[in-house]
Amino acid sequence: MIRDFIVLTALSLVGEQENMLDMNFNKKKFEEYKNRQKLTDGQVWCTYFTELVWSSAYEQYDPPTVKKLKKIFDAGAVNTWKNFLKSEFLISNIPVAGDIVIWQNFVNSKACDTGHAGIVVQVNLERGFINSVETNYDCMLSGTINVQIQTRYLIEFEKDNGLVMKGFIKPFDIR
Repeated sequence: MIRDFIVLTALSLVGEQENMLDMNFNKKKFEEYKNRQKLTDGQVWCTYFTELVWSSAYEQYDPPTVKKLKKIFDAGAVNTWKNFLKSEFLISNIPVAGDIVIWQNFVNSKACDTGHAGIVVQVNLERGFINSVETNYDCMLSGTINVQIQTRYLIEFEKDNGLVMKGFIKPFDIR
């Protein structure tokens, strides 16, 4: 099932990071993707990561969908969310492993244009949390991008400040 492949792909990339010496990624798949997308060194690209993971899955299960994804994904998480809302993909407030989770930044209850994205890899609805795999910019230590597992994000859609969940983008269920 495509969801399983999405989760396995995301988990297989945990620990990947830009090499501080040449700003290239250690894994060939990442570096090829970075060059194909014409990404700049050190660029923050959480939505690019989710596109890489989903595109890898659809290359295996439904290659024509990869072209659709290229038109939907954007460098920004909020713009990516808006593009998916206009697409044939389903959006939900109920997470399932393999979904893309999108957050939007809020300051004093006001929505900002910035946000964040990740791949849901585990869900616990009883306790109300998800675990995700995502890229983050390590500005404090090295100034590089790294892929990591984030644990126990509460599933909550209302906060006055910080990252607030927008929802979950569902992959087409292809067997």
